[in-house]
Amino acid sequence: MSSEWVVEKFEELVYTNMKMPVGQLLQNVDQQFNCEITRNKGCKALAIAKANIRGLTVEKYSLIGKYAAKLHKTHPNTAIDIRYSPRPDPQSNLKFMWLYCCLGALKNGIKEGCRPLIALDMCHTRRPYPDQLLTAIGADPNNG
Repeated sequence: MSSEWVVEKFEELVYTNMKMPVGQLLQNVDQQFNCEITRNKGCKALAIAKANIRGLTVEKYSLIGKYAAKLHKTHPNTAIDIRYSPRPDPQSNLKFMWLYCCLGALKNGIKEGCRPLIALDMCHTRRPYPDQLLTAIGADPNNG
């Protein structure tokens, strides 16, 4: 049983708990497959899984500009603001900070219909990059 096999079987579990201790991974392997792996193999598997997850996240962040362009093309009057941290030097990669998006149809509907704002909701996100998510909720006159 290789570290890559362990990663294949447990990467999703590691994704839901990026702070998973090695002992918990060893215990999961033992429970699900009735076999034991060495602590070193477990450490290596966790490191590979976390590197894969972070790599996927970086790839997704690199697509934000394309996503914004597609929104502008398909939804007129959409307001999108993407902020990146300043680069320490010109050769370094941009570091994503935050994204603001208000779809044009929603913006026009609120302006024309004068819908009152019902609630603001904020939650804390988890995963590799914990942060906060703010959502505004309005009433739909068709659904009450």
